[in-house]
Amino acid sequence: MANIGAAARPVLSFSPNWAPILTGDSVTLTCNGARPAQGNERYTWYKSNTSVPGVEQQNYTIQRAQTEHSGRYQCQNGTSERSAALQLTVRDDKVILQAPPGAHEGEELTLRCYTRPEYNVTNTTVFYKNKLIIRPLGSDSLVLGGAQTNMSGSYSCQTKLYIKSVGITNKYSSPEEHLSVTELFSPPQIKVRPDQVTEGDHMTITCDTKLHPHRNTTELQFAFYRNETKVQEFSSSYEYRVLSFALNYSGNYTCEVQTSNGSVRKRSSVLDIPLKRNTSVNNLDTSKFMLLIGGAVALVGLISLLIVALCILKSKNKLHRTPSSQPTTRSGRGKQSSKSNRSRSSKNGETNLEEEVCYISINHKRKGHSAAQNNDDGNNVIYAAVRGNDTGNAQAGYKQRENSVVYAALKTPKANKIKQEGRKIPQVRDEDCVYASVKKR
Repeated sequence: MANIGAAARPVLSFSPNWAPILTGDSVTLTCNGARPAQGNERYTWYKSNTSVPGVEQQNYTIQRAQTEHSGRYQCQNGTSERSAALQLTVRDDKVILQAPPGAHEGEELTLRCYTRPEYNVTNTTVFYKNKLIIRPLGSDSLVLGGAQTNMSGSYSCQTKLYIKSVGITNKYSSPEEHLSVTELFSPPQIKVRPDQVTEGDHMTITCDTKLHPHRNTTELQFAFYRNETKVQEFSSSYEYRVLSFALNYSGNYTCEVQTSNGSVRKRSSVLDIPLKRNTSVNNLDTSKFMLLIGGAVALVGLISLLIVALCILKSKNKLHRTPSSQPTTRSGRGKQSSKSNRSRSSKNGETNLEEEVCYISINHKRKGHSAAQNNDDGNNVIYAAVRGNDTGNAQAGYKQRENSVVYAALKTPKANKIKQEGRKIPQVRDEDCVYASVKKR
C-alpha cells in the first residue's frame, strides 16, 4: 500500500530554494504540514539535533548567513514527528554551484553557477560532472529537466568574473558539490492474497510502494497488467480484485506506479500466478471416474459369465439330443423310417436314464404283386423295440437290464378277421414275416 499522507509529519523547505548559499545571503526555512491543534500552535526548530532557542514560528529566517549557520535543520509542529533533515551549507567563496536542496525524482532540476552581487558574470561558464565537461561555454544556468536518480554525482562550474574594484577579469571555479537525486517513491512490489490461489478463490493483488517523507503528499496512480496486457487503468486504487479465480486469470502479473503528471513511472517485477486446481474436487472427480470404470468392468464380466453359462447349457442339450436316422430295408423291398427321442427324468435323487423307442414299419411285398399294391393292404409288420426305465421299481440302486423288451405285432387280413371273431392269433409262418434286426445304440 502506498504511504500517502499516512503520518502527520511536517516537511521542511528553503526559500530561495538553493543550496549552498554564500555568506551574507538570507534564507527562510518553512515547516510545512498539518497545522497543530488550536491552542498548541507551537513550532520547534532543530539544528544538528539541538533545538534553536527563541524560534517558535512556522517560518525561521536567517539574515546575513554566516558559516556557523551551516548544519542539518529539522522542525516539529506541536507534538508531531520531526521533519526529515535538510542540509544548509554557507560558504565564503567567490563562486559556488547551487542546486535545489533535496531534489526528488520528477522535479525540474536546474543548476546555477552563483557569485556575489559585486561580481559580473560573463557567458563563459562551463559545467562539470565528475570532473568531465557536460556543457561548454554558456550561461550561468544549466537546465537538466526532470530529475532522475542517475543524475546524482559531483558537480562544479567555472566562470570568468569581472571584478570592478580592480578592473580585471579572471577565471574562478566553484568547489565540487555532491548532488543527490532522491527517490520519490520506492519501486513497487506486487503481492497477491492468498499466497496460493485455487480455482474459485477471491483474489486480491496489491501494488505496494512508499513515498519519501519530503514528498508524502504526492498523489500516485496505479495500473495492473497480465501478460503485458493492461487489465486495470491508472487510478488511485492500489488493488486489483478478482471475485472468482479461473484459468483465464492465471498468468504473469505486473503493476505500475506513476505520479499524476506521469513525470515518474516505475514498474514492479513479474509475479507468476498459476491456476491451482482444487484437490478435493479433483479427487472427487477421480473417484467418480474410477467407480464408473469399475462398474463397466463388472458389467462386462457379468455379461461374459452369462454368455459362457448359456454356451455350456446349449452344449449339454446338444449332447442329450438323439439324432434321427432313416435305415433302408434290404433288397430294396421297402423303406424304413425311425424316430428317437431322448428325455431325462430324475426320481428320488437317482441318475436319469435314457428311454428309447424305435418303430420300424416293414412293408412285405410278395413276388408277382404289382407296384400298385405297394399301399398298406394289411399285410404289414409293425416291429417295435422298446428300451425303457422300469419306473415302477422303487428299489434303490436298481439298474435297468441291458436287454431290451421286443414287441412284435403282425397285421394281416386274416389277423384282422380273427381279431374280429375273438379268436387267438395263429402262429405265423416264417415266410409271412420279414424280420429286421434292430441293434441297440
